[in-house]
Amino acid sequence: MSNHDQSQNFNKPALYTAVLIFVVSLVVLLFAAGINGATATPEEQLPTSVSTQSIQLQDGFVTPVNIIGQIESPQAADMAFDNSGEILVVYVEEGDSVVKGQTLAALETRRIDAQRSELEASLAQAEAELKLALISQTRTNNMASQSLSSEQAKDEADTRVDAARAQVNGIKASLVRLDVETEKSKIIAPFDGDVSARYLDEGAVVNPGMPVLRMTSSDRLYARFAVSLESLSSYAVGDTVLLRNREGTLRGEVLQQSPIRDALTRSVDILVLLEANQALIPGDIVTLTGEKPHSESGAWIPTSALSNGVRGLWRLFVVNTEQGNKVEARAVEVLYTDGQNAFIRGAISNNLVFVTQGTHKLAPGQLVSVKQDTSELGAQR
Repeated sequence: MSNHDQSQNFNKPALYTAVLIFVVSLVVLLFAAGINGATATPEEQLPTSVSTQSIQLQDGFVTPVNIIGQIESPQAADMAFDNSGEILVVYVEEGDSVVKGQTLAALETRRIDAQRSELEASLAQAEAELKLALISQTRTNNMASQSLSSEQAKDEADTRVDAARAQVNGIKASLVRLDVETEKSKIIAPFDGDVSARYLDEGAVVNPGMPVLRMTSSDRLYARFAVSLESLSSYAVGDTVLLRNREGTLRGEVLQQSPIRDALTRSVDILVLLEANQALIPGDIVTLTGEKPHSESGAWIPTSALSNGVRGLWRLFVVNTEQGNKVEARAVEVLYTDGQNAFIRGAISNNLVFVTQGTHKLAPGQLVSVKQDTSELGAQR
């Protein structure tokens, strides 16, 4: 046998002996550590201090409702001429205030003026002819009374008077028609208000009905809101409501509810008459504030009392005073929250003590020391 083989056979028992000694030593050390850990007395765990409140059940709750609406004028109209022609003058600019009956614009009327002159001349001629016919009628009647004229001549004289009078009346009627045409060549303010738009200027040729100006009334403004069926009962006609815009809060009265429902949104329009315009103009956006009642029973708690649960529910830690102030986890459902407070329902009862904050440090069965939280729930209603 070679020296190399003899060296390998000699080292193997020594290696096995070293491994065996190491394993035995390790087992002895672990066993000793286990005995010492089992006989050591742990320090007594101190209760965790928590803030608490009591559950106050209620039969229902209300949530705020904010509905966006738009300011409208009680009267608004596009003003146009009834006649065609060239605009001679527009007396007002956008933003001007006007009164009922004020002339706002006028058409060029030279053609009407020429027709008037012609008719006035014809009227003078017809009145002269009527005067002559009346003189002739008087003379003929006198002669007929003396049997110096025939009945035929008398009838002809009467007929000439009637024809001359009819011609005079016809010309006068034509002059009246020209007066109407002249009035139709003007735009007259139909109500007190403001000029909100000016579409055309002097020199433009218009057709009947082509808008020239737009007017809005200066009376108290309206606000129009599209209200859902569920909230409609909260806005009865005559109710006083609060509106809000960038400038602050204003009051109004529900004037009417639309008798029809919008086919797309299934909402109903309501009109609110403002107490004062307060620098508002048609087209401004305002918000209708209100409350929506809910009939679900439950209680308000601060959102800091909630922690994540399972299957879409939340967890609320309650204090079991009968078991030495140990905490228990209750599954609850959040019906509404405003970010600071939440209305919940679930495994809760009246006057049940719950932890208001710091729930991430708690576990079911943990001992706690109770400190009453005196803060009020801002959203509780």
